[in-house]
Amino acid sequence: MKPFEWVWQYIKRYRFRFIAGLSISLVTASMSLINPYISGLLVGAIQNGTWRDVLYKYVCLLIGVTLFRTALRYCMLLIFESTSQRITLHLRQDIYKWVHSQNYGFFDANRVGDIMARMTGDLEAVRILVAYDIYASFENVIIFVAASS
Repeated sequence: MKPFEWVWQYIKRYRFRFIAGLSISLVTASMSLINPYISGLLVGAIQNGTWRDVLYKYVCLLIGVTLFRTALRYCMLLIFESTSQRITLHLRQDIYKWVHSQNYGFFDANRVGDIMARMTGDLEAVRILVAYDIYASFENVIIFVAASS
């Protein structure tokens, strides 16, 4: 649990952006259940023989919901990606300060290429956690709960 506590101190600086992003994620996850419902209504209208009256309305509704959901999702992705870039910047600056505070013995014991490869990989893992994994986990739980109820 220690790595998450370490990353959490950087995420806490942007908690309002995360709350906004997760709120938008909640809305988009909820909206992903609207199109199947409308499609079901359309199939019911076809079975009843009243599809000519509602086809145009349902198709416009499907397109409108999809476009609105796509716009919201784009905003959400911008929030999470920009936040992940900011967190990565702060991490890089702190790691850079830490590396420069080490004595020469540290660099004799550890190869610089290994240090750089590890820093690059770890920072990318943190960026992906912040930019994708947090909202994807949240969104999948919301969709699962909504679909199973």
